[in-house]
Amino acid sequence: LKAEPLLTSLVLFSSKAKAIKRLGENSSIENTLLKFLRPHPRGFTNISAGLSEGLRQLGSRGLRGRRVGILATDGRATE
Repeated sequence: LKAEPLLTSLVLFSSKAKAIKRLGENSSIENTLLKFLRPHPRGFTNISAGLSEGLRQLGSRGLRGRRVGILATDGRATE
C-alpha cells in the first residue's frame, strides 16, 4: 500500500485572513516560515475570517491525501 500524501495549508488572520501556503501548493518549509514571520500584527482578531478561509482551504477539490490546516493569529486580544 502506498501512503496518501500529507497536504498542508497555513492561514494567517487578524482583521482579514490570508492563506500563505495553500493546500497542495509546493512550497519549502523555509519559504513558508519566511512568509509566516513577515507580517506585523494589525487590526482586530477576526476568527470568523480565519476559520472561513481555513475551511475553504481544506475543502479544496481535486486533491487527494490527508489534509492538515493551521490557523495562526496575531495574538492580540480584541475588546
